Formats: sequence, C-alpha cells, structure tokens
Amino acid sequence: MQRDVWSYRYLENNINHMIFHFYFDDAGILRQTQKAPDPMYDNTRRGRF
Repeated sequence: MQRDVWSYRYLENNINHMIFHFYFDDAGILRQTQKAPDPMYDNTRRGRF
C-alpha cells in the first residue's frame, strides 16, 4: 500500500494523549483515518520514541 501519512498529536477530552493519522493515496485523496493512544505518553514504552 503506497500512502502518504500525516500524523497529529492532540489531547482528547483534556485527558488522553492521542495521535491521529490521515492516509492519502497517490492522487492526494484521503482514504483512511486512524486514531490511537500516543505511545510517547505510554510509561511502559518510555524511551522507545
């Protein structure tokens, strides 16, 4: 899958640190979005990012 991905960190509900990914195809059309907990704020994974 050949896609450009833009990722943005944000604070959801002033509580959860999240990261939102936007996936664009070769024509620049948004094809998929994904949000997930931001691993930078996961204490069990500290130092990996």
